[in-house]
Formats: sequence, C-alpha cells, structure tokens
Amino acid sequence: MPTARVARGANAEVIELYWRIGQYLHQRIEADGWAKGTVAQLATYIAQHEPGRRGFSAQNLWRMRQFFLAYPSGSKLSPLLREVAWSSHLHILGRAKREEEREFYLRM
Repeated sequence: MPTARVARGANAEVIELYWRIGQYLHQRIEADGWAKGTVAQLATYIAQHEPGRRGFSAQNLWRMRQFFLAYPSGSKLSPLLREVAWSSHLHILGRAKREEEREFYLRM
C-alpha cells in the first residue's frame, strides 16, 4: 500500500525532527542555562513566525527533550523509534520510567 508507506515515512521524519529538537534544546539548556522561560519564548516565537504550525508548544518542546534524553544517540532502538507514532511515545514516556520498560512497550 503506497499510502501506508508514505504515512510511515512521514511519521519517521516527524520522530526524527522531534528527537533533533530535543537534542538541540538539551544542548542549549546544558551549555547556555536555558530554562522554562526561554523555552516558552521559543514556543511563542515559533507560533508567531509559523502561524498554523502545530506541535511546538512549550510543553511539547519539553517532551521532545525528554524523548531525546530517554533515547540517546546510537540507541539500539533507533529504527524502531521511527515506526511508533508521537502520541504513543508520549504514553510510553509518561508511564515507563526504566529503559527496559520503554523497550518492552516499543516492541509490542
């Protein structure tokens, strides 16, 4: 099914984007001392400069950082991560605290 293949490809790109944004945020927080206010300002900036673009609220930006921290670069789960929808990742991150738990739910 070409439509399903396109949807999987688009999902993989979104997951990759969110992981990279989380990586960027983490680096800025660690190096420059970004805090909640700075991330909130970034979310406001995105909303003003990209009207209609969804998914970049301050809360979701923090979730992207959490996603990056949960699955560091080179993770053995990297290919699998791109197959799971963002909403599923949020459920897993919210409930599974250990790496083994997250892996179990991702593989299901």
